Amino acid sequence: YVDGDSLDVRIREGMLNWEECPSIIRQSCNAITHLHTMKIIHRDIKPSNILISQKGLVKVTDFGISQARLSFEAKDFTEVLQFMGTPDYMAPELKRLSEANEKTDQYALGMSFWRMFAGVDSRPFGTPLHELHPEIPLELSESISRCIELDPDNRYDSVLEARDTILE
Repeated sequence: YVDGDSLDVRIREGMLNWEECPSIIRQSCNAITHLHTMKIIHRDIKPSNILISQKGLVKVTDFGISQARLSFEAKDFTEVLQFMGTPDYMAPELKRLSEANEKTDQYALGMSFWRMFAGVDSRPFGTPLHELHPEIPLELSESISRCIELDPDNRYDSVLEARDTILE
């Protein structure tokens, strides 16, 4: 239980202010970086899975389809390809049944940040964030756009690098 709201609720109800966005970005990225360090891929990052307490603490939740990269022989297991996740936040390569990895989590996190700044009714491909909302700095717009590049090779090397660039 987290005494607060999800990022999704805050976006939909217009409860976000500029001052709290850097903290949400920092804490969300730190949580996902920690998962990646532990060799866990979340696979379903989205605003409804990012909870914010009354004190401003961010908790990433819902590990129902997360995937641990454990060290045993893959040949010992039957591989089952599955399409799992929330389509609006799912990296394009996952829709082609590619393996989930750190960059697919980065994409979903970037989509969540996009919604945080753009609002609930905006679509990420088309008008850049800074054109949609002129008060958004060009550098911030470009940093978030890089997280949601369709080609994973064009995304940041890590969520940590994305965090640092977005917050810069």
